[in-house]
Amino acid sequence: MASGGGHLKELYESLPDGFDFSQATLLTYKTKTVSQDHRVVKFIVNPHKSLLGYALCFTQTFFYFLMYRPKFIISSGAGIAVPSIFLAKIFNAKLIFIETVANLYAPSRTGMFAYKRAALFVIQHDSLRKFYPNAKLGRLL
Repeated sequence: MASGGGHLKELYESLPDGFDFSQATLLTYKTKTVSQDHRVVKFIVNPHKSLLGYALCFTQTFFYFLMYRPKFIISSGAGIAVPSIFLAKIFNAKLIFIETVANLYAPSRTGMFAYKRAALFVIQHDSLRKFYPNAKLGRLL
């Protein structure tokens, strides 16, 4: 689960080489790059700070949670991930959240929302430790 662009790129780069996508489904919004991707992709609306957009995004995400019953969620944000972060708890799915490399000194809003809900929370800069004291420091993506 990731927004298109840099968040999605970070998500892909966090996965091990040879990751088996036959057991995974990616939820994102449609972009030129993603629509040409060969992986199993399901498209949902980009809420982009709109309450109506978030309602629609939540509804679509809920439908996919019912359909696929995920055991774990890996996300790198941004706002599009909020419904999945919320639903992971309800569906007893483990959440792995990777805070974006773009944030050096301040946490993201999505990261703040995900931090207390994540089974594993990864930061890419030690400077974020003051906001996320129990996070694991990962490599830069």
